[in-house]
Amino acid sequence: MSRAVDVLAVLAEQIASSRSVLPILPEQLRSKAEEAIKEVEQVHSRVSAVFDAARAVLSASDFTDLLHAEECLREALAACEPETPHEPV
Repeated sequence: MSRAVDVLAVLAEQIASSRSVLPILPEQLRSKAEEAIKEVEQVHSRVSAVFDAARAVLSASDFTDLLHAEECLREALAACEPETPHEPV
């Protein structure tokens, strides 16, 4: 039995379930919920970019491709870091 967690699927499910309850939320909560959904969508996008870049590193066919893929991976990982070191992720 696999214990792997599909992080992208978990994030996508969170986005979908949050969107489904938007219509029943009171107006004062709806805008905050929409902001939270946008934040989760951004996290999903950044995590997806890391996975894509990691796959590119693993499948690089030559040294030039590997260097480019590693740079893309560094950029994707950097996008996941807090802007200042003391901020929580």
